[in-house]
Amino acid sequence: MIGPFVDYFILAFVASVGAIQVAAAWSGLRGLMFLGSRAVSTLGGAGMAVSVLLWYTLSTERNLPDTGGGLSGNQSAWLFSAAASAAIAFSLVGTSLVNWRLGSKGEAYEPGLDALRRTTFLRAIALTLRGVWKRS
Repeated sequence: MIGPFVDYFILAFVASVGAIQVAAAWSGLRGLMFLGSRAVSTLGGAGMAVSVLLWYTLSTERNLPDTGGGLSGNQSAWLFSAAASAAIAFSLVGTSLVNWRLGSKGEAYEPGLDALRRTTFLRAIALTLRGVWKRS
């Protein structure tokens, strides 16, 4: 019974990471891209989403009612929410580690998500907390 849950979680997680990569590339958020190039990040993210969807739909019969071993709508909803949340956390931490040098020169950055154009998430959080700490 755990199989459909794991499979759907993998689908939602990988597709969400792919969507985040495409959105980051289109927005120019270098601190949120695993790969340095916008074109490669766009193609890689789209490729992730398409390939996991193909794997999910073609690997086994998925059109099952919830009474016959399939997922109910509620189960799908909470699994998608959990997987998308995990994908966001994975992307923020993973890209911060991969792009650790981005923004290391200490230049000023824009507030909010625009900071990810020049720095990583963890560096932006650290600099923001350092600024708050100095003001108090």
